[in-house]
Amino acid sequence: MERRYFLISIIAACALGGISGRTFGGDGSKKPNVVVIYSDDQGWGDVGYHGYDDVLTPNIDALARNGVWFSRGYVSSSICMPSRVGVLTGVYQQRLGMDTNSVKGGIPTSQPMVFEMLKREGYQTAAIGKWHVGGEGEEYSPNRRGVDFFYGSLWGSHDYYKSSADPADLKKWDSPIMRNTTIEPPIQDSNGYLTEMLTKETVSFIERADDDKPFFIYLAHYAVHAPWQVPQSYIDRVQKLKANDERKFFAGMMLAMDDGVGAVMDALKKKGVEKDTLVFFISDNGTPNIQGIPETFKHRGETTMSNPGPFRGFKGDVYEGGTRVPFIACWPGVLPAGKKYEHPVVNLDVVPTVMSLVGVSRPYKGLDFDGVDLLPYLTGKKPADEKPHDVLYWRRQENYAIRKGDWKLCFNPSSGSRSSRTIQLFNIADDPGEWKDLVDVEPERAQELQDTFDAWDSRLIPSQSGIKTSNRNIGYADGVRVNVAEFNARPLLSNGGFEDEASVKGNAGVPLPDLWHLWYLPEGPAVSAGLTDRKKRSGKRSLFLKCRKGDPRYGFVQRVSVEEGQAYRFSAYLLNGSEEEALTGKSHGTLSLEWKDYYGQNIGHLVSNSWGADLSDSKWQRFAVEEKAPPGAKFCNCVISLVSSGSKGKGIFYIDDCEFQDLGSDPTKSKYSSTLTTK
Repeated sequence: MERRYFLISIIAACALGGISGRTFGGDGSKKPNVVVIYSDDQGWGDVGYHGYDDVLTPNIDALARNGVWFSRGYVSSSICMPSRVGVLTGVYQQRLGMDTNSVKGGIPTSQPMVFEMLKREGYQTAAIGKWHVGGEGEEYSPNRRGVDFFYGSLWGSHDYYKSSADPADLKKWDSPIMRNTTIEPPIQDSNGYLTEMLTKETVSFIERADDDKPFFIYLAHYAVHAPWQVPQSYIDRVQKLKANDERKFFAGMMLAMDDGVGAVMDALKKKGVEKDTLVFFISDNGTPNIQGIPETFKHRGETTMSNPGPFRGFKGDVYEGGTRVPFIACWPGVLPAGKKYEHPVVNLDVVPTVMSLVGVSRPYKGLDFDGVDLLPYLTGKKPADEKPHDVLYWRRQENYAIRKGDWKLCFNPSSGSRSSRTIQLFNIADDPGEWKDLVDVEPERAQELQDTFDAWDSRLIPSQSGIKTSNRNIGYADGVRVNVAEFNARPLLSNGGFEDEASVKGNAGVPLPDLWHLWYLPEGPAVSAGLTDRKKRSGKRSLFLKCRKGDPRYGFVQRVSVEEGQAYRFSAYLLNGSEEEALTGKSHGTLSLEWKDYYGQNIGHLVSNSWGADLSDSKWQRFAVEEKAPPGAKFCNCVISLVSSGSKGKGIFYIDDCEFQDLGSDPTKSKYSSTLTTK
């Protein structure tokens, strides 16, 4: 679909309160209502006001037409929970240890949420829909965090047609729907549809709200997150759109949510408070990459139900496609109508903006805001060329990015593309899609941005999830931690002698200092592994692997992203265990490459290099396999496996100094071993 930007006619901006003579603040004057509508997994190209005609979003478009829409509107994370932590606190979620979806606790009670802060200012508060900022532990529940009325589910995704009445089902697709602390009857009992139910509860809260007190509503829709379910009536209404069936199905889900936006705005009008209410509409992150597509992965625009627009990347990435989202602020008579605001803003700005309406500039406890009050920038009180933010940061496990002015530095290895395994530099003004990497053209600028990011990153606390991100800059103070040029010149995989500590059993991972991917083991107690300093070739430790007689011939696996047609070499130094260590026999095994498609399915091609029990137990030997990635290959599994040759007991061998190298378009014959077999 041709990428187009919908230019809305701009009406002259008026200063805050200047149109109607109304004033708001903490001096006893009238306090406005606030509604924050947070959609889920809605990409840049999933709204009409951005110029896309294969979706139907008339009510969201009306918000943009009657308010300010942000052409560079970002979220602080490209996944669900961290993004919600940011929008509900105004603080970078990494500073609270909530940087992943797997946090077991919640927002620390030492950091107030917007509900708690507004209750202190006399507001009625409601959270409706997806909570997903802490569901394990009563102290993190909505009604303990300043929410007067809660209706929704505590976890991150939900079936649209059914729910459970069992509190043990907290993390399931049909987790219980709660009304405050009481479990609601299952959705299926009333033949309801979750999106419509959330809208209904929001409208009801507006209708019954105390006229003498302002209200704050956080409506967090599950739409348009998976599963993809929608009544046929909505699909029927989008049949005239020029889109394939998958896109029409998605457009039907969008339309159900859009109808809800219209119903909320109608409820505000009916109550007579439309002009007394600031409304935000934001998506929590960008488009999921393989959303709803069961076939072999194709290319972005033609296979995804939702649309990242002209931008590179998806949900989970730190590219623009993961973090640049639909973002609107609407307040009739106060904010200019139809204004396109082009300086970067972020979801962290919502809470500081809201709190400025009651004269509060910082939380009453905890960390200061990272976001800013947007009102002076939107109403003309600030010069048009003054930007709300000089710098924005992103960090999601190994992925990270920094935007300073028009320049953006990012490292995004999880996206799977070959180029994303290096640190990249983009000029967002000239190249908003992030397709032209300028890291070699502007090396000094790249290093300056890396240094700035490292200094910020060093102040973050460990993740509550317990996940140890191996390229975190904890402890960095001054100077250069990451040298961009040297980093980009490194091999695709180089374990550096297994410097990191790790406990390895079952599926536990061994982190590699080169930051690419984690080793993992197949399930089952028969295979054991760990790090040891008893046998090592370089660095501090080597990795050992034990296997009982008759175990499957499978051991360590490292997934690395590849590009079809390119040749790669996987190599490792190996040392057999002694007879004494192995009890009754040494091991034999293979070094292999397994080519996988986008979904991790084996595409039927494997190249291996085998060794026998005569592998030396005193001298490290290097083995390697080389091959050109076949058509359809998206990832390569680097596999080291073994089988015990003894009659009983365990076989054991040691691994060190692994490398995975890109050889270009022409593979060469291995120079490390004459045993090279292709299956």
